[in-house]
Amino acid sequence: MRNSTIKPISAKQRAKNRSWKAVTDDRTKRLDWLCEWCGTSGARTSSWDPLDGHHIEKRRNNNHFESNCFVCHRLCHRYIEDNNITVYRGMKGVWAEGDERE
Repeated sequence: MRNSTIKPISAKQRAKNRSWKAVTDDRTKRLDWLCEWCGTSGARTSSWDPLDGHHIEKRRNNNHFESNCFVCHRLCHRYIEDNNITVYRGMKGVWAEGDERE
């Protein structure tokens, strides 16, 4: 018997993950595959430039809404998390001032 320390994902957590993925996919398409942090294009499923959904508000329950989703590259997401940066809807991240993208 194999001794594993990894716990299986519960059905409830799997449902939450699917819900968040659907929200992130919808928001990503609406933004035309652009990272809201750096303003460059990415892909939802690419292994080299993936886009993730960042929870704007991190409350535990009932927060899987498009209004709570900030789409960014995985590296940008890591930067936001590692530096404890608060993001908000409409934020342009590090985009140059005067950039026409919204």
